[in-house]
Amino acid sequence: SSLQEVEVVTGEENETLVWKERCKLYRFATETKEWKERGTGEVKFLQHKDLGLIRVIMRQDKTYKVVCNHLVNPDPKVATLTLLMGNDRSRVWSCIDYSDGEEAVTTFA
Repeated sequence: SSLQEVEVVTGEENETLVWKERCKLYRFATETKEWKERGTGEVKFLQHKDLGLIRVIMRQDKTYKVVCNHLVNPDPKVATLTLLMGNDRSRVWSCIDYSDGEEAVTTFA
């Protein structure tokens, strides 16, 4: 028997890809004060075709579980992207993330 093709809805249908890169994502656990690995995969910056808003989304390799999902706030008082310990390939930022289905202030690297 042959498999039937299934249309997959990703939520990205009304968005345009601005930038993507393969990376490993970490989340800072405030309760233990340590970095916890969140996943490895492709991080994407997507711009909504009608609203113009940009969001960051990252899905875990193989499982496609969403491990990062938040809007980019252009206000420099709110949104900061800084180098991590002087490493020119690593960045740290805080945001309101929705990847676990609930709103949570999260620090990523």
